[in-house]
Amino acid sequence: MSAASESLTGFVLLAFALCLLPSTWLVGADWQIVALAVAILLFGLPHGAFDIVLLGTLPRHLLMLAAAYLALTGMVVAVWWAAPALFLAVFLAFSALHFGDSDWPDGTALEKVAWGVSVIALPVALQPEEARSLFSYLAPWNAAAWITTGVVGLGALSVPVIALLGSRRIMQLGALAALAFLAWRASALLAFTAYFCALHARLHLQHWMTKLGVRVGWKTLALSGLVMVCVGLTLVLWPPAVSYDAAVITVVFVALASLTVPHMVTIHLARRYLEE
Repeated sequence: MSAASESLTGFVLLAFALCLLPSTWLVGADWQIVALAVAILLFGLPHGAFDIVLLGTLPRHLLMLAAAYLALTGMVVAVWWAAPALFLAVFLAFSALHFGDSDWPDGTALEKVAWGVSVIALPVALQPEEARSLFSYLAPWNAAAWITTGVVGLGALSVPVIALLGSRRIMQLGALAALAFLAWRASALLAFTAYFCALHARLHLQHWMTKLGVRVGWKTLALSGLVMVCVGLTLVLWPPAVSYDAAVITVVFVALASLTVPHMVTIHLARRYLEE
């Protein structure tokens, strides 16, 4: 069984195992948002922190690359602060492109886009009220509503593309079915967290660790820890008037978004340098 097959099978099994948990654990639990945010930071963040290893393979000075990485991160945060609706739309678009490109690096461009849109759109389509509420933590309510509707519409187009053109359509559709069932049974946030941590992050690390012949080392873990400390300090300093759930969602997803753009650039540069 290939690494991709193992990851897809593992995700499907995890999704259905989570569906067996008591409904009181899956829907409306007070601790759920905090627990899922912690899961994203613990199990999803290291695949992004692995960028420090990828940067070290590029023919440029590491400090210069790190400075450019931090500059891109700051620019994304500035966009959120100045234009949150634009930020949310661009973040979702970039995330879809990244998920498709990273999960299926050998797929066609259409397949990559369709996959990335599908893994975002299915949880949103099955839990639109929850998704709209989560999006409203990042952008104004009206913008969150329009973006939710747009994501659902794109999902109606992307899933059939995977069914018709997916390079591993049986496994891909199985993973999407598990994602959809978990979103329907529990919540959009739980479904996305399971995908992000158990499938996306795992596929990414497997691909690059195999390519480079390395493992997750102390640099990756140290960088993950530093980001988690920054997120924790931000939450401590967050305005007390804002609800804790809103603060957690806002800080975690703005942090993810701010890292997604330089993460994508790093992967593109590493792929050009190491694979072409």
